[in-house]
Amino acid sequence: MTTRERFNRVFRWEKPDRVPDMEFGYWDKTIAVWHEQGLPRDCRTNEDVERHLGLEGISIMPEVPIHKGLYPAFEEKTIEQRGERRVVQTKDGALTEMLEFDSSMPKFLKFAVETRADWERLRDERLDPRRLGRAGDVAGAVAAAHAAGMPILFHCGSLYGWLRDWMGLENLSIALMT
Repeated sequence: MTTRERFNRVFRWEKPDRVPDMEFGYWDKTIAVWHEQGLPRDCRTNEDVERHLGLEGISIMPEVPIHKGLYPAFEEKTIEQRGERRVVQTKDGALTEMLEFDSSMPKFLKFAVETRADWERLRDERLDPRRLGRAGDVAGAVAAAHAAGMPILFHCGSLYGWLRDWMGLENLSIALMT
């Protein structure tokens, strides 16, 4: 049974040969620990691990070629090096402080949206659905996925997640309440 057939059966409430397993991803440190526990050393990326384990994972799925979220994204760059910590601008425009050799959540210092004017600028400059280059060859991608026996992924994230990344958890919570 192809991955596409498996997914179609699940979503039609029919019995597949097995339930599809889509993992969200693994931290680099987790993969390193798994190497010590027997995972082959050539499994270095999420995609490598998913293929090794026979999963349908997100890294393997062909995806609809549409830039969701901010487009163009902010340039990801290191703003400052502070010993073992780096201040990084993320693709969402946030400034974060990250430990150089750690895979935990970064410390957020500033967000792209802190005022109404910030929101209006972000909306106008980076959220226009008609912006040239936002969508690629959707029909071609769907046809290629189907020919390969794969479903096609349209990964949207979550509405709360997008807003949290642009505004910060506390700012979003206050905005929702007021």
